[in-house]
Amino acid sequence: FEGEGGERMRKEMEVEEVEVPEEAILGARARRGGAVVLARWLAGAPGVSVRERDAIAELHVVGDFGGDEQLSVLVVTATASRSGTLKKRYFEAGARIFCAEESAQAPAIAALEFCPHAIVYSGLCAVCGEQPPSPVLSRRTAQPRQPLLHQNQPQARDLGARHAPKRRDDDDDDDDGDN
Repeated sequence: FEGEGGERMRKEMEVEEVEVPEEAILGARARRGGAVVLARWLAGAPGVSVRERDAIAELHVVGDFGGDEQLSVLVVTATASRSGTLKKRYFEAGARIFCAEESAQAPAIAALEFCPHAIVYSGLCAVCGEQPPSPVLSRRTAQPRQPLLHQNQPQARDLGARHAPKRRDDDDDDDDGDN
């Protein structure tokens, strides 16, 4: 990102915060004296590239069990919601980042800088040069394969004759012949 063009590209990048996962917040609220502690960073120092669903940090939900110590009762991993660069960490390892009794909402733990892929040409982003994920392919689910029915002409005629509905004219003729 050098020169004027680099500044323009940097402005086109967007920032998204990495939130504390909901299960960690719920776990802390379910325990007396519950809190979320940032146990360790898994993604490395700021400036490192991360991919969507990469582990960013390991969080421990701790609770007060009547003693002086708080015991870890749940381990949760905070993950990147999209590919980008780890821009900033808001806490150091070992920090208590959420206490259910003191705060209503958990803070973000880090910031990710990512490209919104606003300009795509020939399948590549004109800003960052990466291939953006296809929204059509990511939402698509595999359809079960239907077995193909192969028949030859005589089999098809035989099946058609056995399963074809009878015509009323044929039924009436048969009834007249029996009387």
